[in-house]
Amino acid sequence: MAQDDVLGGFITDRGSEYAHFSDATTIRNRSGANHLDKTTGFQPRSGKTIFMNKEATNSLGGYIQNPGMATKFEPEIVDGKPTGKASVVLTEDYGPKKAGSILSTFEYTTKPSVGKYPVEIYKSTSGIGDVGEGIHFGTEIKKILKKVPWVGAALTAATSANAEDLVEGVSPVPFGELGDATIDIPASEFLRRLESGERIPEKTIDRLMTKKIQGNTKIID
Repeated sequence: MAQDDVLGGFITDRGSEYAHFSDATTIRNRSGANHLDKTTGFQPRSGKTIFMNKEATNSLGGYIQNPGMATKFEPEIVDGKPTGKASVVLTEDYGPKKAGSILSTFEYTTKPSVGKYPVEIYKSTSGIGDVGEGIHFGTEIKKILKKVPWVGAALTAATSANAEDLVEGVSPVPFGELGDATIDIPASEFLRRLESGERIPEKTIDRLMTKKIQGNTKIID
């Protein structure tokens, strides 16, 4: 991917800067501000990045980061084209809910805008025991950037996720077919999530077994 393919970028609430590419991927230049883990610098390139509102992001995070259920996150495709909606689907039975059940459907876009939240997809499936480390949830976008001065250095340093296109109208394929990156999520990122309380308590899992399954509030950056 050449630097000419950069569409621009954006800055999130915690100060992280992102470069946004024409293939709907991003590279994050991480800020350590307001984090337990003060690590900074370039993060691996996403397999695909979408943008959602706060409520949808919180709800999605609750499903994906629940270690008690196995899920996948996949876009809705009609006549070979994405509709701008994506669903969380069970891949294993969960209480009365059977594998294949759609837990919730969310609207998304592949274009960043102020007020939206970036969702960087590295792996769109989350098995039993996983806490959704394959998806990075960013904080609110505060500013759109026309230029990203550091992108050349980031392209040299970052590893591409080798994803297929999901840009509207361009050979769309489900997240599950494009989300597996060739890199691992950094250990520091995983530990930070645990330290930040991202793991869903057992009592919450028990509640979800007996009541209507709902997403929980989980925002990370």
